[in-house]
Amino acid sequence: MCFETGAKRYVIIELKRGLVSRNAVAQLLSYRSSIAEEFPVRRRPIGVLVGDRLDNEAAGMIADDDRLDFIALNDIT
Repeated sequence: MCFETGAKRYVIIELKRGLVSRNAVAQLLSYRSSIAEEFPVRRRPIGVLVGDRLDNEAAGMIADDDRLDFIALNDIT
């Protein structure tokens, strides 16, 4: 977790190896919810999943939530 000072919001980063499933997205959503409750700030926290690739269900969940993002490991190495 980190705090983006310019946007005044927390960013939760989840690192996963291999295929990222809906369970990983659900875990990140849970973390994000807990942070939002514990540290109220002006903007709601966002979540970022980093991994090899998403399965179809996980991709759909991320596409439906504007405060979730996925970064493929290949894009950062």
